[in-house]
Amino acid sequence: MSAAVVFRKMLNTFMPNQPLQGDALERYYVERPHAPLEPMKEYLRATDQHVKVLFGGHRGSGKSTELARLGEDVKDEFLVVPFSARKLNRQDLSHVDVALACASALLQRVTEKSTPVKVPRELLADVLAWLSSDIAQETTITQAKSGSVAAKISAFLVSLEGKYARETATRETVRSRLDHRLSELIDRVNAVCGEIERAGPPPLIVFEDLDKMDLAQGRDLFFEHATTLTAMACRIIYSFPIPLRYDNKYIQHKGDYSWLFLLPNIPVCDRTGQPSPAARKALREVVTRRVEAGAFGKQALEEIVQLSGGLLRDLIRIVAASALKALNGQSQKISLQIVRSVTAGMANEYRGVLKPEHYLVLHELHGTKRIVSSPTVQELLENLSLLEYHNDDDWCDAHPVVQPLLNEGGKRA
Repeated sequence: MSAAVVFRKMLNTFMPNQPLQGDALERYYVERPHAPLEPMKEYLRATDQHVKVLFGGHRGSGKSTELARLGEDVKDEFLVVPFSARKLNRQDLSHVDVALACASALLQRVTEKSTPVKVPRELLADVLAWLSSDIAQETTITQAKSGSVAAKISAFLVSLEGKYARETATRETVRSRLDHRLSELIDRVNAVCGEIERAGPPPLIVFEDLDKMDLAQGRDLFFEHATTLTAMACRIIYSFPIPLRYDNKYIQHKGDYSWLFLLPNIPVCDRTGQPSPAARKALREVVTRRVEAGAFGKQALEEIVQLSGGLLRDLIRIVAASALKALNGQSQKISLQIVRSVTAGMANEYRGVLKPEHYLVLHELHGTKRIVSSPTVQELLENLSLLEYHNDDDWCDAHPVVQPLLNEGGKRA
């Protein structure tokens, strides 16, 4: 296989914004140090309560892939209902949207022909009548004229989901109608949840990508509207923005949720700067499951591992960008020079967003490795210039790509 073919293949297998699913999950998934997947599964199995779990981690840390793995592992024990906030307008997201999305995803799941449990027709008819009269009015949402109740609900919800994401007018109309009647929606969903539990495995909603919201939206959703997020009578996992763990209101509201599981970045070094062999091995395996190590020149793969900071999306991103650069330059291998050119470009991106006060805090935390709570720290966690780790204890450091900028005082080259 020619180098060009290898690099093209890499561009199709190293996709930074694409979590592993289906066949790719089975082929490429790598177990990672300190991942909370097993404790999460045991917690879900052990509790008889309708727990609401927060799953926190940096954007790009691999939460979606871990949740996909969890869903596969427990699919015979729970009725797994996945949903991504990507289907909504994340720039304009409210607690009403989240409640409606949970309800819609659950109802669509139970109306699928392949679903192992059946909800009584009378209950589905009541849900459809309520949706039609209380949500569809004054909108262009399509309502099926024929077919079974389950088919009508499914058609209604597919139309609603599409228009809700695309049409501001539909979103505002539905929100205004639902805002003061959320309890009625939740009561009907809870009745459906009860029937599911009586007939088969209990439902588990896995709600991803809420961690990619603006922090102000996240505070409003997770803290001010916790009662809405925890009202449904089923198990739910919500992805949670890691900067909000260091918000003052987190202490006040963490008791609203059942548990917080954290997915730390993979620590390429320990807190003292000594390499972490097991972590580096896992990161190399993430790459070599997709492409032979021979695609990389001397020390190039090790440099990618080091400069990724153990943030999986950056690992994938550096490999993909290096493959494109190698393909464009007709190189035979991804060289150390190519990798450093790619990461220099990433450093320039950080130069464009980091403020003088950011450099001061990053420099301090690079020395102490001890994370503190402040609005600036939350901003640094949000823009990924500050990364959090866990070996034997919790610690943090500036992203390896950012660290050289600290030495030059953040001045533009």
